[in-house]
Amino acid sequence: MQRMSIHFSLLQTLRQRKNQGYNAPAYTQSGVSFVVSSNLQPVGLLRRRQRAFVQKIVVVLCAGLMMFLVVSSIIAAQATQIIPVAAHYIAQGAHVTARDVRYVSVPQHTVFQHTLTEHISAKNPLVTTCEIQPGMPILRNSVSHIPSIPEGFTTITVHLASANHTIVPGKYIDLAFSKPTQDSEARDNEPGRNGAKDNKNAQENYEDNPSAIDERYVAIVRHVIVMRIAQNQQSQQNQQNQQNSTTIALPAGDALRMLQAQAANPTLAIVAMKGTD
Repeated sequence: MQRMSIHFSLLQTLRQRKNQGYNAPAYTQSGVSFVVSSNLQPVGLLRRRQRAFVQKIVVVLCAGLMMFLVVSSIIAAQATQIIPVAAHYIAQGAHVTARDVRYVSVPQHTVFQHTLTEHISAKNPLVTTCEIQPGMPILRNSVSHIPSIPEGFTTITVHLASANHTIVPGKYIDLAFSKPTQDSEARDNEPGRNGAKDNKNAQENYEDNPSAIDERYVAIVRHVIVMRIAQNQQSQQNQQNQQNSTTIALPAGDALRMLQAQAANPTLAIVAMKGTD
Protein backbone atom coordinates (compact mmCIF):
# COMPACT_ATOMS: atom_id res chain seq x y z
CA MET A 1 0.00 0.00 0.00
CA GLN A 2 2.79 2.38 0.76
CA ARG A 3 4.39 1.63 -2.62
CA MET A 4 1.12 2.25 -4.45
CA SER A 5 0.64 5.54 -2.67
CA ILE A 6 4.08 6.68 -3.78
CA HIS A 7 3.27 5.83 -7.40
CA PHE A 8 -0.02 7.68 -7.26
CA SER A 9 1.70 10.64 -5.63
CA LEU A 10 4.29 10.79 -8.44
CA LEU A 11 1.62 10.45 -11.05
CA GLN A 12 -0.39 13.28 -9.56
CA THR A 13 2.69 15.53 -9.43
CA LEU A 14 3.57 14.83 -13.05
CA ARG A 15 0.01 15.54 -14.18
CA GLN A 16 0.17 18.90 -12.46
CA ARG A 17 3.43 19.74 -14.25
CA LYS A 18 1.97 18.60 -17.54
CA ASN A 19 -0.95 20.93 -17.05
CA GLN A 20 1.60 23.72 -16.50
CA GLY A 21 3.17 23.05 -19.94
CA TYR A 22 5.85 20.41 -19.39
CA ASN A 23 6.22 17.33 -21.59
CA ALA A 24 8.29 14.38 -20.42
CA PRO A 25 8.83 10.83 -21.63
CA ALA A 26 6.48 8.21 -20.12
CA TYR A 27 7.65 5.02 -18.43
CA THR A 28 5.80 2.05 -17.00
CA GLN A 29 6.79 0.26 -13.81
CA SER A 30 4.77 -2.33 -11.88
CA GLY A 31 1.74 -1.64 -14.07
CA VAL A 32 1.67 2.06 -13.22
CA SER A 33 2.58 4.68 -15.87
CA PHE A 34 4.48 7.72 -14.78
CA VAL A 35 6.55 10.48 -16.44
CA VAL A 36 10.10 11.45 -15.65
CA SER A 37 11.04 15.12 -16.29
CA SER A 38 14.61 16.42 -16.15
CA ASN A 39 15.59 19.98 -17.21
CA LEU A 40 12.96 20.21 -19.99
CA GLN A 41 11.73 23.61 -21.23
CA PRO A 42 8.01 24.33 -21.38
CA VAL A 43 6.40 23.77 -24.78
CA GLY A 44 4.62 27.10 -24.58
CA LEU A 45 7.94 28.94 -24.11
CA LEU A 46 9.43 27.25 -27.20
CA ARG A 47 6.40 28.13 -29.26
CA ARG A 48 6.58 31.74 -28.15
CA ARG A 49 10.26 31.93 -29.11
CA GLN A 50 9.60 30.38 -32.53
CA ARG A 51 6.73 32.79 -33.07
CA ALA A 52 8.94 35.77 -32.14
CA PHE A 53 11.70 34.57 -34.51
CA VAL A 54 9.24 34.26 -37.39
CA GLN A 55 7.89 37.72 -36.63
CA LYS A 56 11.41 39.19 -36.80
CA ILE A 57 12.00 37.59 -40.20
CA VAL A 58 8.69 38.95 -41.47
CA VAL A 59 9.55 42.45 -40.20
CA VAL A 60 12.93 42.39 -41.97
CA LEU A 61 11.36 41.23 -45.23
CA CYS A 62 8.67 43.88 -45.04
CA ALA A 63 11.25 46.60 -44.35
CA GLY A 64 13.32 45.51 -47.37
CA LEU A 65 10.23 45.45 -49.58
CA MET A 66 9.22 48.89 -48.34
CA MET A 67 12.69 50.32 -49.11
CA PHE A 68 12.64 48.80 -52.60
CA LEU A 69 9.23 50.32 -53.31
CA VAL A 70 10.34 53.74 -52.05
CA VAL A 71 13.50 53.74 -54.22
CA SER A 72 11.52 52.52 -57.23
CA SER A 73 8.97 55.29 -56.81
CA ILE A 74 11.72 57.93 -56.56
CA ILE A 75 13.43 56.63 -59.71
CA ALA A 76 10.12 56.50 -61.55
CA ALA A 77 9.30 60.07 -60.55
CA GLN A 78 12.70 61.39 -61.72
CA ALA A 79 13.17 62.13 -65.42
CA THR A 80 15.80 60.05 -67.19
CA GLN A 81 17.48 60.07 -70.58
CA ILE A 82 19.39 57.62 -72.74
CA ILE A 83 22.99 58.55 -73.60
CA PRO A 84 25.70 56.73 -75.56
CA VAL A 85 28.88 55.69 -73.76
CA ALA A 86 32.03 53.99 -74.98
CA ALA A 87 31.84 50.21 -74.68
CA HIS A 88 35.65 50.02 -74.66
CA TYR A 89 38.68 52.21 -75.27
CA ILE A 90 38.44 54.11 -78.59
CA ALA A 91 41.63 55.62 -79.99
CA GLN A 92 41.83 59.00 -81.67
CA GLY A 93 41.01 58.85 -85.36
CA ALA A 94 39.24 55.48 -85.13
CA HIS A 95 36.01 54.78 -86.97
CA VAL A 96 33.08 54.51 -84.57
CA THR A 97 30.72 51.60 -85.15
CA ALA A 98 27.67 50.28 -83.33
CA ARG A 99 29.88 47.76 -81.48
CA ASP A 100 31.91 50.58 -79.93
CA VAL A 101 28.89 52.19 -78.28
CA ARG A 102 26.36 51.10 -75.69
CA TYR A 103 23.39 53.07 -74.37
CA VAL A 104 22.63 53.63 -70.69
CA SER A 105 19.86 55.38 -68.78
CA VAL A 106 20.94 58.28 -66.57
CA PRO A 107 19.09 61.01 -64.64
CA GLN A 108 18.30 63.97 -66.83
CA HIS A 109 20.86 66.72 -66.25
CA THR A 110 22.35 69.66 -68.10
CA VAL A 111 25.75 67.96 -68.13
CA PHE A 112 24.38 65.42 -70.64
CA GLN A 113 22.98 68.00 -73.04
CA HIS A 114 26.06 67.82 -75.27
CA THR A 115 26.08 64.05 -75.73
CA LEU A 116 25.76 62.54 -79.18
CA THR A 117 22.16 62.27 -80.35
CA GLU A 118 22.76 60.86 -83.81
CA HIS A 119 22.32 57.18 -84.53
CA ILE A 120 25.58 55.43 -85.36
CA SER A 121 25.33 53.20 -88.42
CA ALA A 122 27.15 52.33 -91.62
CA LYS A 123 25.19 55.05 -93.43
CA ASN A 124 26.29 57.64 -90.88
CA PRO A 125 30.02 56.94 -90.34
CA LEU A 126 31.80 58.83 -87.60
CA VAL A 127 35.44 59.18 -86.58
CA THR A 128 36.77 60.15 -83.15
CA THR A 129 38.60 63.43 -82.70
CA CYS A 130 40.12 62.45 -79.34
CA GLU A 131 40.69 59.42 -77.14
CA ILE A 132 37.58 58.07 -75.39
CA GLN A 133 37.97 55.95 -72.28
CA PRO A 134 35.58 53.04 -71.49
CA GLY A 135 32.31 54.17 -69.93
CA MET A 136 32.77 57.83 -70.84
CA PRO A 137 29.82 59.62 -72.51
CA ILE A 138 30.35 60.27 -76.21
CA LEU A 139 30.02 64.02 -76.75
CA ARG A 140 29.23 65.71 -80.03
CA ASN A 141 32.63 67.40 -80.20
CA SER A 142 34.47 64.11 -79.59
CA VAL A 143 33.36 62.67 -82.94
CA SER A 144 33.14 64.02 -86.47
CA HIS A 145 31.58 62.92 -89.72
CA ILE A 146 33.91 61.27 -92.19
CA PRO A 147 34.29 63.87 -94.95
CA SER A 148 33.76 63.02 -98.58
CA ILE A 149 36.55 63.62 -101.10
CA PRO A 150 35.67 66.37 -103.62
CA GLU A 151 36.16 65.79 -107.31
CA GLY A 152 39.73 66.42 -108.47
CA PHE A 153 41.17 65.80 -104.98
CA THR A 154 43.41 62.96 -103.87
CA THR A 155 44.45 61.70 -100.45
CA ILE A 156 47.95 61.31 -99.04
CA THR A 157 49.30 60.59 -95.56
CA VAL A 158 51.78 63.02 -94.04
CA HIS A 159 53.53 63.43 -90.69
CA LEU A 160 52.88 66.87 -89.30
CA ALA A 161 55.62 68.67 -87.40
CA SER A 162 53.04 70.77 -85.57
CA ALA A 163 50.78 69.46 -82.84
CA ASN A 164 47.63 67.94 -84.29
CA HIS A 165 45.49 67.77 -81.15
CA THR A 166 43.50 70.77 -82.41
CA ILE A 167 42.96 69.31 -85.89
CA VAL A 168 39.53 67.78 -86.41
CA PRO A 169 38.63 65.45 -89.30
CA GLY A 170 36.40 67.19 -91.81
CA LYS A 171 37.92 70.63 -91.21
CA TYR A 172 39.92 72.69 -93.68
CA ILE A 173 43.53 73.57 -92.90
CA ASP A 174 46.50 75.12 -94.67
CA LEU A 175 49.87 73.39 -94.94
CA ALA A 176 53.26 75.07 -95.12
CA PHE A 177 56.52 73.35 -96.02
CA SER A 178 59.91 74.45 -97.24
CA LYS A 179 60.47 74.49 -100.96
CA PRO A 180 63.18 72.33 -102.48
CA THR A 181 66.50 74.14 -102.80
CA GLN A 182 66.56 74.00 -106.58
CA ASP A 183 63.10 75.60 -106.78
CA SER A 184 64.16 78.48 -104.55
CA GLU A 185 67.34 79.07 -106.51
CA ALA A 186 65.50 78.83 -109.82
CA ARG A 187 62.93 81.37 -108.66
CA ASP A 188 65.61 83.77 -107.43
CA ASN A 189 67.44 83.48 -110.74
CA GLU A 190 64.29 83.62 -112.86
CA PRO A 191 64.84 86.18 -115.65
CA GLY A 192 62.36 88.86 -116.46
CA ARG A 193 60.60 91.61 -114.66
CA ASN A 194 57.81 89.40 -113.29
CA GLY A 195 60.19 87.18 -111.33
CA ALA A 196 62.11 90.09 -109.86
CA LYS A 197 58.89 91.90 -109.04
CA ASP A 198 57.44 88.89 -107.23
CA ASN A 199 60.60 88.43 -105.20
CA LYS A 200 60.64 92.13 -104.31
CA ASN A 201 56.97 92.09 -103.22
CA ALA A 202 57.49 88.96 -101.11
CA GLN A 203 60.53 90.49 -99.44
CA GLU A 204 58.67 93.74 -98.68
CA ASN A 205 55.72 91.85 -97.19
CA TYR A 206 58.06 89.81 -95.02
CA GLU A 207 59.88 92.93 -93.81
CA ASP A 208 56.61 94.71 -93.00
CA ASN A 209 55.23 91.69 -91.12
CA PRO A 210 58.00 89.52 -89.67
CA SER A 211 55.43 86.94 -88.48
CA ALA A 212 54.27 86.37 -92.07
CA ILE A 213 55.54 83.42 -94.08
CA ASP A 214 58.21 84.21 -96.61
CA GLU A 215 56.74 82.57 -99.69
CA ARG A 216 60.08 82.79 -101.48
CA TYR A 217 61.27 79.77 -99.50
CA VAL A 218 58.05 78.27 -98.12
CA ALA A 219 55.23 76.75 -100.13
CA ILE A 220 51.68 77.00 -98.84
CA VAL A 221 48.89 74.62 -99.79
CA ARG A 222 45.46 75.98 -98.92
CA HIS A 223 42.04 74.40 -98.44
CA VAL A 224 43.33 70.99 -97.39
CA ILE A 225 40.70 68.66 -95.90
CA VAL A 226 41.63 66.58 -92.87
CA MET A 227 40.41 63.03 -93.47
CA ARG A 228 41.83 60.99 -90.61
CA ILE A 229 44.22 61.29 -87.68
CA ALA A 230 46.03 58.23 -86.39
CA GLN A 231 48.59 57.65 -83.67
CA ASN A 232 51.11 54.87 -84.25
CA GLN A 233 53.57 53.63 -81.68
CA GLN A 234 57.06 54.35 -82.94
CA SER A 235 58.70 52.27 -80.20
CA GLN A 236 57.08 49.76 -77.88
CA GLN A 237 59.73 50.37 -75.24
CA ASN A 238 59.10 54.11 -75.14
CA GLN A 239 55.37 54.66 -74.74
CA GLN A 240 55.73 58.44 -74.86
CA ASN A 241 57.47 58.43 -78.24
CA GLN A 242 54.62 58.53 -80.72
CA GLN A 243 54.43 59.53 -84.38
CA ASN A 244 51.23 61.14 -85.57
CA SER A 245 50.16 60.52 -89.14
CA THR A 246 47.40 62.53 -90.75
CA THR A 247 45.50 61.62 -93.90
CA ILE A 248 44.60 64.69 -95.93
CA ALA A 249 42.71 65.39 -99.16
CA LEU A 250 44.03 68.08 -101.50
CA PRO A 251 44.16 68.86 -105.21
CA ALA A 252 46.30 66.49 -107.24
CA GLY A 253 48.72 69.25 -108.30
CA ASP A 254 49.37 70.30 -104.70
CA ALA A 255 49.81 66.66 -103.69
CA LEU A 256 52.47 66.19 -106.40
CA ARG A 257 54.30 69.31 -105.21
CA MET A 258 54.32 68.05 -101.63
CA LEU A 259 55.48 64.56 -102.63
CA GLN A 260 58.23 66.10 -104.76
CA ALA A 261 59.39 68.17 -101.79
CA GLN A 262 59.38 65.07 -99.55
CA ALA A 263 61.40 63.14 -102.15
CA ALA A 264 64.02 65.90 -102.23
CA ASN A 265 64.08 66.22 -98.44
CA PRO A 266 63.00 63.07 -96.50
CA THR A 267 63.04 65.04 -93.23
CA LEU A 268 60.72 67.69 -94.62
CA ALA A 269 58.78 69.51 -91.91
CA ILE A 270 55.12 70.12 -92.69
CA VAL A 271 53.30 72.62 -90.51
CA ALA A 272 49.50 72.79 -90.27
CA MET A 273 47.76 76.14 -89.96
CA LYS A 274 44.15 76.99 -89.31
CA GLY A 275 42.28 77.37 -92.57
CA THR A 276 38.87 78.59 -93.62
CA ASP A 277 35.95 76.28 -94.35
